[in-house]
Amino acid sequence: PRTLFPYTTLFRSAVEQGYLQLLDNVFDSGVAFSAIGASFAVQPVAGGPIDERFVDFVYQPIKDDHGNVTAIFVEGADVTVRVNADVALRESEARLRLVIEGAKDYAILTTDLEGRISTWSKGAESIFGWTAKEIIGLKSALLFSADDRACGIDVQERTIATREGSAADERWHVRKDGEYVYLNGSVHPLPLDAAGQPQGFLKIARNETSRRRAETLRESLVSLADRFRGLSDPTDITVAAAELRSEEHTSELQSQ
Repeated sequence: PRTLFPYTTLFRSAVEQGYLQLLDNVFDSGVAFSAIGASFAVQPVAGGPIDERFVDFVYQPIKDDHGNVTAIFVEGADVTVRVNADVALRESEARLRLVIEGAKDYAILTTDLEGRISTWSKGAESIFGWTAKEIIGLKSALLFSADDRACGIDVQERTIATREGSAADERWHVRKDGEYVYLNGSVHPLPLDAAGQPQGFLKIARNETSRRRAETLRESLVSLADRFRGLSDPTDITVAAAELRSEEHTSELQSQ
């Protein structure tokens, strides 16, 4: 009868894919068998396309008082939607990792609620000089200048991000070797965990050291032009040049 065709088709598919043999093994051994996300190919129409489904199932032997298997309890569920969603998520995460690892001009890191670094991208390693092994578990405050740490800037960023959803982070930061880099980025709270509790923060910042230094040089040249405009006395020019050089040196130290 036509109504039996799907069942005979499924039974034939189960035999061909070894599921009936598994059932026999459970009957002979008396040991239960279960599977999570097992592949099961279905061909709804003879000669038509094959549809791959995924199932969770269990073969549970039922025994009599003497321990002999008399029947097998079979329970299963179609979990194709869940499995496909998991595959899509893993693929998305893999693509995201490729993007993150390829973003050499961006420092991407996460911290816990107290600011301890929990993940560290290749870009962060390139910009700051610390490897992930060296820096994970340390406080992100070490990336800030001494003045910013004294002002609690790192804590303020997390506080603002928690309150407003993000916090701007555009300032000079400190490398492992003591050199300074200028970063332009932001801090965001991580998604809540399964229990609805905060997990920490994500920080993404672009290395704009070259741009900032170029701007500083341009500002110095403008200042130089303003200071020398209208000066004609050699003594005044000498004094102005000395003052300018002193201010430039002070500015360089502050930027470091």
